[in-house]
Amino acid sequence: MWAMAIVLQQRGDLMELVDPELGSDFSKEEALRMIKVALLCTNPSPVLRPVMTAVVNMLEGRIVIDELTRGPSFYGDEWGLKP
Repeated sequence: MWAMAIVLQQRGDLMELVDPELGSDFSKEEALRMIKVALLCTNPSPVLRPVMTAVVNMLEGRIVIDELTRGPSFYGDEWGLKP
């Protein structure tokens, strides 16, 4: 699922991860924030995951979420991601 989410992020389609059962009764901005934080927190490399204080600040909107646009090499070749 993580690799699929990275591919969707690279395509600009992260909203495809939102459960369609929600309909349109949610904040798109908040959903994208949660998804981006989740992707950062589940990076295969522990050293690339944010510390918990940064996670809380990202979720609360106090700091900008690091966009996941660094390319497949940032995530590791074990995921078989292509640029």
